[in-house]
Amino acid sequence: MKKGFTYTLFAIVFITILIFLINLNRSETQKELSITEKIRADEMHFLVRDMLTDFKRSIEISFRRALIAVVNKEVMTGIYLSDIEDKIIESAENGTINGEIQDIMTNNRLIDWNQTIAQLMSKRKLNTSLIIIQTEISQNNPYYITTTSLINASVKDPIIEASYQKQYNATSNIPIEGIEDPYFTIESIGYSKNYIKECDFIKGNESSKDYLNGWCYKPTETNLQNVSEKDKKILCVNTINTLSNYDGFKAIITKDNSITTGAYIHNADIDLLENNTQIIIYNETIYITNITKGQTNNSCYYPDPQAPSFLNRLKGENQESEQGIASLINIPSLPPELRRGNEEYRIDYLYFKEI
Repeated sequence: MKKGFTYTLFAIVFITILIFLINLNRSETQKELSITEKIRADEMHFLVRDMLTDFKRSIEISFRRALIAVVNKEVMTGIYLSDIEDKIIESAENGTINGEIQDIMTNNRLIDWNQTIAQLMSKRKLNTSLIIIQTEISQNNPYYITTTSLINASVKDPIIEASYQKQYNATSNIPIEGIEDPYFTIESIGYSKNYIKECDFIKGNESSKDYLNGWCYKPTETNLQNVSEKDKKILCVNTINTLSNYDGFKAIITKDNSITTGAYIHNADIDLLENNTQIIIYNETIYITNITKGQTNNSCYYPDPQAPSFLNRLKGENQESEQGIASLINIPSLPPELRRGNEEYRIDYLYFKEI
C-alpha cells in the first residue's frame, strides 16, 4: 500500500514538472514569435515610408522626362498636342503619347519604378503594391510644373500573415530649366529655338510700371546730345546730376535717386550691369539677359504675369498667367515673312501676337 502511494505521488510530481516544462517552452516560443511579429511589423511600417519617399523621387524623374517627350513631339511635328496634361501623365506612367512609344521614357516609366521597388521588397519576402489612383498637373511657380498624385501603397508579409496599407498624396515640383520652349520654336516656324533658363536680376526702387527692354548704355561722355538710337537704349548711370541732354532714352536706371520722372529705376547697383547688353525692367526689378549687342545669344526667361505660363506655351495659348514667363526673340534670325519693325530684339509673346 505504501509502495503504491509512493509511486502515485512520484507520478504526480513527474507529470506536474513535465507540464510545467511544456508550458514554459510554449511561453518562450510564443514570446519569440511575438518579438518576430513586432520586428516584421515595424519593418513593414518603415519600408512603406521609404518606399513612398523613393517613389516620390521616381515621380520627379518620370515627369521631367515626360515633359521633354511631349515637347519633342510638338517641335518635331510643329503641332501643339491637345489635352496636354493627359499626354504628360500618359507619358510618365506608360511611356507613350497617344499610344506611341517614346524612347526617352525607356526604363523611366512609373511602371518601371514600381516593378523595381517590388523586386527589391521581394528580397525581404514582402509583397508590395503601389497604385496611382489619380494625378493632377498644375503650375504654381513660373519655373516649375507641379504634380499631385494620390497613391495607394500596400505591403503584405506572408511570414506573419500581416499587411499594411496607406494612401498618400505625393506633391512634386518638376523643374523646367533646360527644357526647350515649344511655343518659341513653333511660332518661329523652327527658325529660332530657346531653352528655359531663369534670368538673373537685381532690385532697385521703382517707378516703371510696364515691361521695357533695351540696350544698357553706360556713357563715357557727359553730354548725351549725340547718342544714337536713344529710343532703343536704357541709360545706366550712377547719377544724372553730372549729365546733360539725357532725355529721349527708353528708360533710366541710376545708382542714386537723382531721377524722378519718366520710366526709371533708382537705387540700383548698376555695377552689375554690362554696357551694350539687353536688360528688361519692370517695377523695381532689372532682369539681366545674356544677350550682348552684335551677338545672337538666346535670351533667358523672366517672370511676367502678362505672359503665358510654360503649360500655356505647351498648349500654344498666348494667354496671360500669374505664372507667366517671357524671353526676348532676335528678329533678324526670323525669315522675312515673320519680321516686323526695326528692333533687333522683342519680348517673345508680344511679338508673336503681332505676326
